Amino acid sequence: MAQGTETAFNIGIEVEFKIESKNALGFSDSELSELLKEVYVGEGYAGSELGETLFEAAAVRSRGKIITASNTENKHLAGLVIMVPPTSDACKRAKEDEVEVHLLAVKKDYRNNNLGDKLVSELIHQAKSEGYKRIILWTQYSMATAQKLYVKLGFVRDSSFNVGGRDFYLYSLNL
Repeated sequence: MAQGTETAFNIGIEVEFKIESKNALGFSDSELSELLKEVYVGEGYAGSELGETLFEAAAVRSRGKIITASNTENKHLAGLVIMVPPTSDACKRAKEDEVEVHLLAVKKDYRNNNLGDKLVSELIHQAKSEGYKRIILWTQYSMATAQKLYVKLGFVRDSSFNVGGRDFYLYSLNL
């Protein structure tokens, strides 16, 4: 899909979602920040002090291309993932022909609907269409569900490292 395209898909019987790569233009800053704080701070993956700066909307929007999932009925933000190019100040490990995955998050109410899969799959599609050769990401050891998703989509665990007392796995996907 090209940037700005939309895909609607039906999950279960009653809930329909739309995946968009329009940089979250249809969502308020508070919606973006609240989703990330709910998932990362609320579930213990980041401290509240770190969450205040890390998930501030301007900082999130400046990372790269935000791919969103929204409930088509109520238009609420259900999930997001960010494709961070090597030219972004937020990029930590990607080289010139690589892109990073940041902040995959799906609201608890919308989990078990393959939204994480759809979001990361769209990111993979976008990365290929923009000519990147590799996608890299890192995830905390405790994020077992995310790790299963990444492996399912073809990512391979390359190494591990520690930052600020938290242990991470590094994954990559050659395109």
